[in-house]
Amino acid sequence: MAADVFRPGRPGAASVLGPLEGEIMEIAWRAAGAVSVGDVHREITSDGRTLSYSAVKAVLNNLADKGRLTKSREGKATFF
Repeated sequence: MAADVFRPGRPGAASVLGPLEGEIMEIAWRAAGAVSVGDVHREITSDGRTLSYSAVKAVLNNLADKGRLTKSREGKATFF
């Protein structure tokens, strides 16, 4: 795993993670349990932001590869 880079000018998780990674981690932390890609995509785009489903999926997979999230599959759905 790569070393964390501390960015003191950024709030919350974004001080260690990239800005989008930080936003996605905040959504995952607020959830009561595991979240699907669709759950995260709906929440992150709820304010009208344009972000593709595949971009959210890629960031979630990257966070899992870095050991920040765990990943499991139920049928065709992936949960983090």
